[in-house]
Amino acid sequence: MENITALLKAISEIAQDTDNRHVYSSAESIMDRLKNQHLNLVVLGQFKRGKTTVINALLGEKVLPSAVIPLTSIVTKPIYSKDKGAEVIFKSVTKAEALKSINEPEAQARLRVLDLYREQIEGLSRRVL
Repeated sequence: MENITALLKAISEIAQDTDNRHVYSSAESIMDRLKNQHLNLVVLGQFKRGKTTVINALLGEKVLPSAVIPLTSIVTKPIYSKDKGAEVIFKSVTKAEALKSINEPEAQARLRVLDLYREQIEGLSRRVL
């Protein structure tokens, strides 16, 4: 990681000397994320190809649920915290509006997914306590 930091510092200095604000800002942002151990990892692939299994392996425990039906077909962002928990964020509508806007079978499937997440979190909490 020291080599990466040194390279980013060199890029940052060159960008500053050449007044390239975009490259300078990007290099500084990446160095800051490395220093704070903040990393975004995007995992993409077809349905049911093991993406969740890989993420759980990287995290060292079963944090994200997996089942026969796709459960993480939406943006899912695990974030480190001392406390176990889950938060569902609806970007542009309330939960009620979101559920009204989709057909009943899909709404039921999404509610089952939320229940599976809840059960997963409760299971992790029991193991930690």
